[in-house]
Amino acid sequence: VPSSVRAMRAGAMNFLTKPVEAETLIGSVQEALHRGAFEQRRRTRRDIVLQRLETLTPRERQVFEAVVWGYLNKQIAASFGVGEKTIKVHRGRVMHKMQAKTLAQLVRMADGIRESAMSDDWEIEVNETFGHAVPSAIDTHRSWS
Repeated sequence: VPSSVRAMRAGAMNFLTKPVEAETLIGSVQEALHRGAFEQRRRTRRDIVLQRLETLTPRERQVFEAVVWGYLNKQIAASFGVGEKTIKVHRGRVMHKMQAKTLAQLVRMADGIRESAMSDDWEIEVNETFGHAVPSAIDTHRSWS
């Protein structure tokens, strides 16, 4: 039992006991290969989004974070003490740099980063960026109703 626990903690997807039938072994290997390929695609997509995120200016990143949290342009503008038109310009640049055609795509990108944070080793950075910092940072600039 201790060896199976260690194996599962180390990333094993399945634990087969001897003797194992060839069909069972082949099925387990195929499943592992499919999961590995899926995880590789997920990491690649995440890395692409992170590269795009790096191209944003600090203000564009703030706007990105506020938008994906569901704040309206008007609310973001009020919280930063700028005009709504300014936020619209920043938002347009964010959409272009992130290569998002719709707000839904932008939100999915942010969600993909959050999901990755739950399973990868850079959780703290993303939690600070997407978890609690965005709402509190927005709310501390100025309150709105």
